[in-house]
Amino acid sequence: MQGLNVKNGIWLKSSNASFNPGNLVFNDCHMDLGIANGTAYYLDTADTGGFMNICTFIECDAIDSNGSSTTSIGWRFKGSTTSYFTTRDVLVLRSNVELFNTAVSLEHAANIEFNGNYMDTKTNGTIFSVTADSPNNQLSVQYAYVPNPKTTKILNDLNTSTLKPTTLRNSFARAETGGTFTLTKSVATVLFSLYRDTDGTGVYPTEWQGFPKGLVRITPLTDGATITPDITGTELGTVTLAGNRTIAAPTGTAVDGQKIMFKIKQDATGSRTLTWNAIYRFSGGTAPTLTTTAAKTDYLGFQYNAADTKWDCIAERMGF
Repeated sequence: MQGLNVKNGIWLKSSNASFNPGNLVFNDCHMDLGIANGTAYYLDTADTGGFMNICTFIECDAIDSNGSSTTSIGWRFKGSTTSYFTTRDVLVLRSNVELFNTAVSLEHAANIEFNGNYMDTKTNGTIFSVTADSPNNQLSVQYAYVPNPKTTKILNDLNTSTLKPTTLRNSFARAETGGTFTLTKSVATVLFSLYRDTDGTGVYPTEWQGFPKGLVRITPLTDGATITPDITGTELGTVTLAGNRTIAAPTGTAVDGQKIMFKIKQDATGSRTLTWNAIYRFSGGTAPTLTTTAAKTDYLGFQYNAADTKWDCIAERMGF
């Protein structure tokens, strides 16, 4: 199903409890809103006594191609203000949502599972907006993007139910230099497995961590009197020492819990030493002695402690 240059796309509305347009499956839909301030997908029971549940959308995309929109919405789930169970149990899989003012709006809606693929917004837009009485919704986005000079709120969560919280999980974000992601969470918001692309040097919420486990980027460090790692693009820094060296404080903005590992190899001469900047902290206060044998390799792993502004050495394996 395709809608081109429209104001509104698919709109499912129930105004009578005996009419439930549920148990529906939509596949491979594309809505291109060329007219300002529309909604691409709208599931609506509002305050009309209707009821809607068990709808599935698979690879249904939306884009707001009208540059003058100020209130456009990609996906809108709207239930009754007196009962959020009128719009519920909806599954959205692999949806691309681009250039809306609000990508996904949950208003008095419950048990919505939304799995976004690529998502961005207009300047000062919001990716996920959740009202106070929208409980137990599961949200994720595979790739949220904000370019320079945009600011995007990745989540605005007003739901305070600790028994049925909003969950944002398994999500990945990239903010270019000059771009900013923000996040507003309630006392009940659950956040986990949130990662940022450390090649994107914009601003992220503190909950966003570095690259997920398994996606390790190996960066050769430039050997010299002072070796300076860049944590915005490095999980494993490698260097072969050709003389006695100093490891400087890393460049880039570290987040609490971020990790970096150094793979340090002696050259053919061996007996090279390292001095560590004071930002690196070692148990007992003393850095380990490098293996002095020519061509041998040592590994040292560090984790950032934001409270103390230190990179703590949490692992060392010597003499490979």
